[in-house]
Amino acid sequence: MALPEVITQCFSPLDVCGAQLNRLGCNGEILQGTDDVKIACDLLDISLTPNTTPSRSDVARNGGQVKVAERVLPSVTEDYSLTMNLSPRIDVGLLELMGTHEAIVDDLGVYDWQSPGSRIGIKPYAAGEQGCACTNTQTCDNGVSLLVWFNNTALPTNEKAPYVVFAFPMVKFAPNGSWDISDTYSNRQYIGTPETNAHWIDPTVYDDQALVAARGPGFIFPESIGLDVPWAAWVTATPAPGGCDCTSCNYEYTSSAALGGVVDTEEIGIAVTPSTTFTGGGGEAQPADTIDFDYSISNPSSTDGLTSILVNDAVAGVTDLAVADIAGGAGPTSTGAQTYSVTAADVARGFVTTFAVVTALNVNGREVSNSVVTTVDLTP
Repeated sequence: MALPEVITQCFSPLDVCGAQLNRLGCNGEILQGTDDVKIACDLLDISLTPNTTPSRSDVARNGGQVKVAERVLPSVTEDYSLTMNLSPRIDVGLLELMGTHEAIVDDLGVYDWQSPGSRIGIKPYAAGEQGCACTNTQTCDNGVSLLVWFNNTALPTNEKAPYVVFAFPMVKFAPNGSWDISDTYSNRQYIGTPETNAHWIDPTVYDDQALVAARGPGFIFPESIGLDVPWAAWVTATPAPGGCDCTSCNYEYTSSAALGGVVDTEEIGIAVTPSTTFTGGGGEAQPADTIDFDYSISNPSSTDGLTSILVNDAVAGVTDLAVADIAGGAGPTSTGAQTYSVTAADVARGFVTTFAVVTALNVNGREVSNSVVTTVDLTP
């Protein structure tokens, strides 16, 4: 029987043309919620540098201190440093996902052209306070999974696939990064440490193609034994996701076409019912009038309970309002009225907009969250 022909593919990466980042769970598993996936089509470049120990010599001497043997110990690669340069067109959610910055959230609805709760900027982490991004569904910080696509520029006369992909199963980026901005140039540089991640791929599900498709970007890796080192690179015919064009890279930050897909991970519900007591002659609000906000918390699961439920609404003055545990299949739970006093500034503005956030722990101990924006007209 003739053996199949083995073809060695030419490997010549050049020109970054796209990347996919997935937030990692507490065990390193790939998360695929709408806030957990980002596609970036406009990376400038990446560099990967081994961090090595210096070589040294061990010398053996006899009783007269004459050297009789020498062993040279070569340098050893301890780990790697990954430097990623982003173009000026940065998505706030991408930096939040990478864990390099906190997002500025317009929870007051200051800007008319933005919906209240929109991410409109970034701020650095305070010293010693880096943690998960503010919308992270985890209570831990395991960084991100990162896939980066390049053109494969091997000569067309050779056997080649069109792309080369670099995979980093776990990267933890240092907070804040460095910025270089002038009137003609702008660059953002972020440095991360690639690490191994035993949960990036679960080899036990390779025989079930339905599971393979649902388990995210780790399954682009071609070896069934999994990836047990901090990074790998190989040729592939799988294009960069999100519509990134490797021949003419277009600006795009999205999650709509991510490898493995994006799933709606909303696992807790929140609704707000305001009731007002306004004393103005025409029914309008006056300073010191009140608005009662009633927060209704629901558990969409029919089987699994939610615990450690807290409601926060900075505008309404609600801080870590505890809600009783909600069993699977149970109906919504109401917090009861939380009273807010209207200010003169509210009256001048003509409305009050609140941004309420609920968090809880699911049966796996993972934090889930949801939010809702509520606007009350003060001049009905």
